[in-house]
Amino acid sequence: MDDFTQTAFVIRDLERSIEHWHAIGAGPFDIIDLDPLFADPAKCPLTYRGKPSNERFRIATGFLGKNQIELIQPTNDAPGVFGDGLRERGEGMHHMQTLVRPVDAELFDRTAAGYTAHGLELIATIMQPNGRRVAFFDSLSRLGFLLELVERNERVVEMIIAQHQRHLDRDQHPMIMRY
Repeated sequence: MDDFTQTAFVIRDLERSIEHWHAIGAGPFDIIDLDPLFADPAKCPLTYRGKPSNERFRIATGFLGKNQIELIQPTNDAPGVFGDGLRERGEGMHHMQTLVRPVDAELFDRTAAGYTAHGLELIATIMQPNGRRVAFFDSLSRLGFLLELVERNERVVEMIIAQHQRHLDRDQHPMIMRY
């Protein structure tokens, strides 16, 4: 399997940002509507700094080389890891994910423990409806961005690989695909 990384950016206008990234060779981009997912906080709870969060956001992902670009547009003013990042630091890089491969519960827990052992604070979590976890660790003072850790199975990784293949054949695909 190829080694991928992910670099995420918080932005104010998703479509405008996609156009910028597409112009420099990224894409195509998949826009994912997350509102139905977060409509019931019991099915997909978010936390931020130890409290429940009602943050809402839109995302788009696409590749530039072997780096998956994630664009995140907060859509409300609720306190949250993305909106607060945009308000405090403006548009730009938000987080990086280095384990863009299958991550089971054991690897997730071991990696999270390693981050906290090195003094990185867990500041936000998302529990996906399928039971898989997403966590954000505060590495701003050391790296200038957050670190994201995602628990994912082989099927999700296959989807990421397929998206990368669309990038390699990007002239044969529309700039934006909506899900």
